[in-house]
Amino acid sequence: VIDTFERQTGLKSPSYTVILAPRVQPAATIAGKAIAEPFAPALKLALDPLELRLLPASSDHADPLRPMQGGLVTGSSVEANTIGFPLVELRVDSARWISLFGLGVVLSAVGLTILLKARARGGPPRIAERLGASLVSASGVPVAPGRTVDVSSIEDLVKIARHEGCVILQQARPGFHAYFVHLGDLTYRYQALGEPDAEPRAAARPRTVA
Repeated sequence: VIDTFERQTGLKSPSYTVILAPRVQPAATIAGKAIAEPFAPALKLALDPLELRLLPASSDHADPLRPMQGGLVTGSSVEANTIGFPLVELRVDSARWISLFGLGVVLSAVGLTILLKARARGGPPRIAERLGASLVSASGVPVAPGRTVDVSSIEDLVKIARHEGCVILQQARPGFHAYFVHLGDLTYRYQALGEPDAEPRAAARPRTVA
């Protein structure tokens, strides 16, 4: 072949490069994924009139007699999102339900606390029972001329009455109770909702003034 080439072209070379390039078509699977990329390693040889020798590989770390080719197999999988804790791993959807349940418990506890505090402060029956003889039931609207100050709780009104040494006036109507302390032209008032006591206890029966 070389002699024919040189006669026809008139060109001569001291050596020629011979390349052997087999083509390998793999048929394999990795993690369920098929490998279809062809592998065609080239083996280069130097040919002269005296010998055929192996040429070194282009890479310093490559062995021309042990060719290798890298590749990448891509795939996807579906996994549930989780939240990692020191002792347990919790799914995100479970964490959502747990957080909603915890929020409901917290709101219920807050509502119950507010209700218990409101009951502890006492409605009209409890107020009449607690104040006893220091509570005077009055008919009409016992608001003196002047300024009226609304207090936030019956305890605040009791403090004022005890400090000034006076009684607390009560005005009772269906569904409404009001308590007053008169100090000259200044009236302190606390208002509460509730039915008036039909039959108050004897120890807590208020006195009535016209």
